[in-house]
Amino acid sequence: MAPATELNPIGMDTIVITGTSLPTNLDSIVEIEFLKSGGTRGTCKVVESKVTEITCITNEFTDPRGSDVGSTFDLKVMINGDVATSSQLTV
Repeated sequence: MAPATELNPIGMDTIVITGTSLPTNLDSIVEIEFLKSGGTRGTCKVVESKVTEITCITNEFTDPRGSDVGSTFDLKVMINGDVATSSQLTV
């Protein structure tokens, strides 16, 4: 996954997640979430999907008061309801 650090807490970063045998159409249900204790903090909207990579754009995923800046989040990618990968990123 790139980038994995120094993401903009208000979103609009483009993230590329690499893998194998990924869905090649956006009709597949691909969900990308940023998680921290207490639940989901945000999502990433898929804009392109290829066999080896998924490209998405982040939305705002921090506490509105900015207390999550500098924090590490778990990244969860689900394809058709199955967890496909898990990683971490830092704001």
